[in-house]
Amino acid sequence: MAGQYPDRIKQLPLYDGRFDAYKLAANGSEVLFASYPASTDIPSHKHDTDNYGVITRGELILTMQGETQRITTGQ
Repeated sequence: MAGQYPDRIKQLPLYDGRFDAYKLAANGSEVLFASYPASTDIPSHKHDTDNYGVITRGELILTMQGETQRITTGQ
């Protein structure tokens, strides 16, 4: 799996989903640690949950409800 994570993160179980990630169990939620190669394009999709993320390196160009925004490191 791509990404530079501390050993403690790499010891977490792998997420069983559409992308590679480590999964941290949390009460009523899931916390995922995922990395994507540059220029990764994720097909349009929906979530039935509230989702939050933090960019730790690089940037994300995200289009939601027809509005595109650039999210950078730390956001």
